[in-house]
Amino acid sequence: MIRRFYILPVNPGVPDAKVQEMIGVLSAADRFIPGLLDSSAGVDFDSRTVLWENTF
Repeated sequence: MIRRFYILPVNPGVPDAKVQEMIGVLSAADRFIPGLLDSSAGVDFDSRTVLWENTF
């Protein structure tokens, strides 16, 4: 098993709704990427940073 973490800063001015949409897309990635067993994402709205975790 391999776990990878991506830290993605969000540009200032991006609406929270768009950030939530991105979180949903990243979290669903395991349904579309072969070999990806699990995908989850979350956001820290104070620092405007997204954390995306993958398990292969």
